[in-house]
Amino acid sequence: SDLAANVTTLAVTGNTFVNTNILFAGNNSILAQQTGTFLYPTNSSTSNTVYQIPKSLAKSGKLSVTVADSTAVNANNRMFTEISFVYFDNGTTNTVFFNEYGMIFNNTRFLTFNMETDAANIILTAVSNASVTSADIITNSTLYK
Repeated sequence: SDLAANVTTLAVTGNTFVNTNILFAGNNSILAQQTGTFLYPTNSSTSNTVYQIPKSLAKSGKLSVTVADSTAVNANNRMFTEISFVYFDNGTTNTVFFNEYGMIFNNTRFLTFNMETDAANIILTAVSNASVTSADIITNSTLYK
């Protein structure tokens, strides 16, 4: 452990897999990845929480979201989008401002994303169109304090 405390450069020559957040204290950013399968009702209005970020961890960030439609009849549908956000809290009100961009899909845009807050988290939600009842979602994030 003394050696790790004195290392200033880490060179990785092979694949490296991390199953938790990576914190870079020097620039106050966190890299994280979350994978999950989400089931949706077919009413096109009920949202699911896809990703939660504790407010204490981030005031802004960028999310890259990869989605695979896992509904049997639509199994080849794919989607990718990027979302940048800024969290604002003035002591009385708090909200998250976001912009979705870089969205691409092969057949139909089958999820619509939104961002909101609750008492402790910044939340990414998604609503499905009527034909999609299940989606596999990988969310990669770079978060900044």
